[in-house]
Order: sequence, then C-alpha cells, then structure tokens
Amino acid sequence: MKSLGFGKFMVFEFDESSNDETPNFTSPVINTPRFVERLERAKAGLKRMKDFMRRGQWDQVVEQLRDVDLIKSDMKEDVKELFSVTMDLPKDRSQALTTALDNLYSFSSQPHHAVRKGEINPIIRVNKEDADFAFMVMFAITQLLEKKLQVLKRSQVSF
Repeated sequence: MKSLGFGKFMVFEFDESSNDETPNFTSPVINTPRFVERLERAKAGLKRMKDFMRRGQWDQVVEQLRDVDLIKSDMKEDVKELFSVTMDLPKDRSQALTTALDNLYSFSSQPHHAVRKGEINPIIRVNKEDADFAFMVMFAITQLLEKKLQVLKRSQVSF
C-alpha cells in the first residue's frame, strides 16, 4: 500500500452513533416494517460480531455475517427498489448489489457448515484480517442501507 501513499496501518472511523435510531415509517415502495426490523437485527449481529472479535473468535465473526438477515433472499426486491428510488439507479444495476450480497452469504457459509452435500467441508482457517473484513463489510452495508432508508423517508415527506 506504500505505492498508494498509505503506511503500514490505516484507521477508519465509523460513526456508530448514526446507527442508534432507525427511521420508522410506512412506504409504498418497500416493506418498511420488515426493513426496519432487519436493520435492527443487523445491528444486534454487529454487536455479536464485535464481542467475538474481542475474544479472538475470528471464525465466529465471519460465521455471524451469514446470519445477518439483510443479505437473505426475501430482502432482494426491497434492496433493489431502495437503490432504484434513492439513486435513480436502474434495477438491473441494483441487481449487482444483491448479487454481491448473495456472494457474501456464500463466502460466510463455509465456516458455518461442517458437511455439504454429504461431504465433509475442509476446516477453514479464519484469521483476524478475515474477521476485520467481515465486520467492516457488514457495518458498511448496514450503515449504507440505513442511510438510504433515511433518504427514502425524507423524499416521501417532500412530496
């Protein structure tokens, strides 16, 4: 990373206080009660991930990513619609985001399953960097979707 002008370590600061209150409202665009519920569950999952990180249980951090409901299939249409409405993004482009979320789910499933299709999965060695990656990605996704929800709420108020 020295070629990019970065040192040995890079510190990012996330404003966790912005994740204290999820906007609660009704929208004709997405299923907001379910979306709000899932955001709250994602925040609880992030807290568990943080606890596992403090204990050095890296595999549990990555596995927890799989259990966060924001990346489950019944949220795909809401996520696509949210990006389409808040960014004027064509739905086929927002499909790329839901595909990325599916891939995250697949990535984090490996440590979760000891057996797959009748065969024993190899034990995956998860290290601190893997856990940091899983946490940062989940935090960023949760924060981004919450901000998009706030944008949607503001746009409905302005009409």
